[in-house]
Amino acid sequence: MAAYVATGPDTPSPGSPAAAGESQNAFAQRPEVYVGAAFAGGLLVATVLRVLGK
Repeated sequence: MAAYVATGPDTPSPGSPAAAGESQNAFAQRPEVYVGAAFAGGLLVATVLRVLGK
């Protein structure tokens, strides 16, 4: 699922301090996405460790 990135004269560049505020707002709006990604990452690491342990 690709994120839509708005471009235009009012959109700050990705490395600017204003863009950092937008990324914090993204977390505040949908924290469950980050929790789900952390859970999936943990499962991936556990699977890799299990395969390497055999």
